[in-house]
Amino acid sequence: MRKIDLLFAEYAESHRNATNKLIHWICVPLIFWTILGFISIIPSKAIGFRYIGEISYVSFAAIALVTIFT
Repeated sequence: MRKIDLLFAEYAESHRNATNKLIHWICVPLIFWTILGFISIIPSKAIGFRYIGEISYVSFAAIALVTIFT
């Protein structure tokens, strides 16, 4: 079996447990927003949106990468 297949199999097996699912649903979004918050501290030019305000190019790139990845 290829290594990636083994990793996905282990990942799927660990997420059958109800406790692991709960932790996943709570902690993964928290981790994402924390990382995005730290990224937003990096100084860069900003894009202005009418209703959202301003968002830095670095934050916009991070959001795009995470959206594509998931």
